[in-house]
Amino acid sequence: MHEVRRFSGELCSYSEELNKIVSKNDPVDRINNLGETIFHTSGMLSARLGFTDIELNPLTIQKQIRLRSGIYRKFEKSQRILSQKAKYRNIKIIFEGTSYFEIDAIQAFELVPFVILDNSIKYSPDEQPVYVRFEDKGNNNLIVTISSLGPTIELNEKDRLFDRGFRGINAKKIINRW
Repeated sequence: MHEVRRFSGELCSYSEELNKIVSKNDPVDRINNLGETIFHTSGMLSARLGFTDIELNPLTIQKQIRLRSGIYRKFEKSQRILSQKAKYRNIKIIFEGTSYFEIDAIQAFELVPFVILDNSIKYSPDEQPVYVRFEDKGNNNLIVTISSLGPTIELNEKDRLFDRGFRGINAKKIINRW
């Protein structure tokens, strides 16, 4: 539910900004950009709700429709949604390479690139870039590498990194400074 509240708050913020721009007669491209961001953020709400269905009843994953999804485009969408957060901390998300690689995925897959980029921004020092590198390896293989400066991970924490709610000791220090 944390993400749903966040997406809802983001939609409100983007809508308020759009209203300010329209009232000031700002450039059409900025209005279009914000309109697209609002559209993409609202789609993330549906993805999060689909994931909630799976959390509550894991068997529902078998019933969910799979759609052709471009990995690069999913990262672009997440970058657009997170652009204000990154801009606030003067963090640039830099894409290296490109890819047309697609997979068949359920809608909840949209959360994967979002969470990865969100955490990269959250744990990076201000003014440090986040790099997203795409390498098509052929034979239906794509390598996506995310690089950013962040807190060190203690050896005894590595096994727990993907546990829900786990945060390493050095990550806690960073989060607590805000």
